[in-house]
Amino acid sequence: MTDTALETTPEETVPETLGRYRLAELMAQRFDLPVTADDVDELLARGELAEACRYKKWPVYSTAAALALEAGLIERTVTERTAWLEASLPLDEAAKRIGWHWHDLKRMGDEGRVTRRGDRYLLADVDRLAAEADGEQHITGKAAAEVLEIRHPVDWKYVEDAGWIEPAETYEQYVRGSRTRTLTVALYRLADVQALRDLPGVDWEAVRGLPKGAPSPLREYAHRAPSRAAVVRGWAQDLADRHSVTVWAWCSPYTGAWEVDWERLDGAPPKEQVARELSRRAAPSRVEPHRLMGPAPGPPNGAA
Repeated sequence: MTDTALETTPEETVPETLGRYRLAELMAQRFDLPVTADDVDELLARGELAEACRYKKWPVYSTAAALALEAGLIERTVTERTAWLEASLPLDEAAKRIGWHWHDLKRMGDEGRVTRRGDRYLLADVDRLAAEADGEQHITGKAAAEVLEIRHPVDWKYVEDAGWIEPAETYEQYVRGSRTRTLTVALYRLADVQALRDLPGVDWEAVRGLPKGAPSPLREYAHRAPSRAAVVRGWAQDLADRHSVTVWAWCSPYTGAWEVDWERLDGAPPKEQVARELSRRAAPSRVEPHRLMGPAPGPPNGAA
């Protein structure tokens, strides 16, 4: 704040500028209202106040401009804030209220399906979501297996391999004890998982309660879905056929990702072109452009 003072009465002076917290304290005294820094932020957002200058990189505001505001405006601002606090909850509490994960409620806020200000969510919208959007929560494969009362990962892997369900979203998670290796975690829409119970011809009762090590009855459905290795090698063969070059593909034991290399012959595609083709085609998600090898061609240690 500056050293210049604003004279208000013969007995009292206040600084010419103040930060939001001290300005709120001054306004609370002068207007006899429970003004907080959040009210100052709201007045700034509405254009009723503006930043005067910076003090040690922090914004400060004119005390004269703040004290010149109409008392009715300040009272309405305080009333609206207190009403919002009564009608809303912080993210964690709002999610706990309806038994959701905070990530799902935040996603609904990002999509504009629930009213929020900062980190607080309108209770009426939260309660409405509990009924209208039930089933739209995103859950892990392990949680999905629990919903179906089957084993994870044994039985759930066959559900995925059969192509009965697709992830709603994925995210990368560091492998425990590693700062470089990550795993792709898939999240599934709860309603899609619940709908699997009604798949025709699937005897879920025969799957439930199986002991560890017992073969899964779901195996018969999964044989139609190719393995990840088959999909990767199929994509590599397609690349070889299109460009008339030999292509190698192997899975790195260090990263868990598939790596691709090809002959450097006249007319062979450059790395940038293969990366573009990879992004346009339905290639496996674990084959990434930065895993395309070069410039020296050839598989490591005889990989094929």
